[in-house]
Amino acid sequence: MAADSRSPRDGKHLEVLGYYNPLPGNTFPSNPLSLRIV
Repeated sequence: MAADSRSPRDGKHLEVLGYYNPLPGNTFPSNPLSLRIV
């Protein structure tokens, strides 16, 4: 979420950029490159 720095903390946001899920359902890396790193 993007917000104007001059607006109040709980004020109107400018744009929703995405989301964050701290507990994803599938934690196993599916990308072949990430499998090589792990």
